[in-house]
Amino acid sequence: MFDTFRYNILPKYDSFKTIVAITSQISFKGAPARIAFRGDYDAIRCGRAIEAILADASFAGVYRPSVRDDFAAIHKLWEIVTSFKKANHAVKVTRTQFATAIDSFCTSNWTTLPRQEQATSGEKCLQGWIVKGLLEAHGFRNDSDWGRVTFLSNVGGTVASWSTGYALDATARIPSTAPAIQMDLFGFIVSTAICLNIFVISLFFLIRKCCKNQL
Repeated sequence: MFDTFRYNILPKYDSFKTIVAITSQISFKGAPARIAFRGDYDAIRCGRAIEAILADASFAGVYRPSVRDDFAAIHKLWEIVTSFKKANHAVKVTRTQFATAIDSFCTSNWTTLPRQEQATSGEKCLQGWIVKGLLEAHGFRNDSDWGRVTFLSNVGGTVASWSTGYALDATARIPSTAPAIQMDLFGFIVSTAICLNIFVISLFFLIRKCCKNQL
């Protein structure tokens, strides 16, 4: 989902590192005509820009029931969240904590970071805001909702990724469709006979009722 969002929004660029120094034309309905990524960081303006883009995403306008039970967020979401809050395997973070962590990093002096991290700081900042926006767009809008989400690096020791579900489906270990109903010849004959009897009886009573009404 994250990679699909990235390429659909800005298909001409290979990474967020390129984006942080340009002004991009945005064609999504409701989004600002142009969004500048220049390092002049403004948390409120950045959040509103992301919300405007997501407002016209593929899940916009689709009914989603209230958030219930627990959820697991894997793969790229786990990587991005743990880049702000370190964890070995699983991590939980509230919306407020994550927004504060993003804001703290984005407003910090990146020149104090190791050189290899300075090159990706803009990308990290933008990714954090997009993950926050994605979860909010899917219904996780407050600290209580975020408390239902566990960000996981693996499941049972196996690295979890978006392709995991496709792999399981391809091996038929988790069927993607309901199993076909199997019925032998005898069962078919009995079922057909019952349905015919019900139809004949219903037709008889209907005709009888009509005849009485005519009399």
